[in-house]
Amino acid sequence: DRGKFAAAFGSYGWSGEGVKIIEDTLSNLKLNVLRESMNEKFYPYNSEKFKSFGKVFGEKIVQSSNIQA
Repeated sequence: DRGKFAAAFGSYGWSGEGVKIIEDTLSNLKLNVLRESMNEKFYPYNSEKFKSFGKVFGEKIVQSSNIQA
């Protein structure tokens, strides 16, 4: 799985460190981490922000598959 794209995102209620811990773990697994991880305190009310994050991530996967094809 080395080199595959990965991303971390989520909501939190206290310290907000979970996304960073997941991002570090993905990096340690040698995955290609989208560095613009995203988190939102409590609930992600601004869903446009998360939709945009998902769109950018999806575009990177599509670009990657087009290069390899």
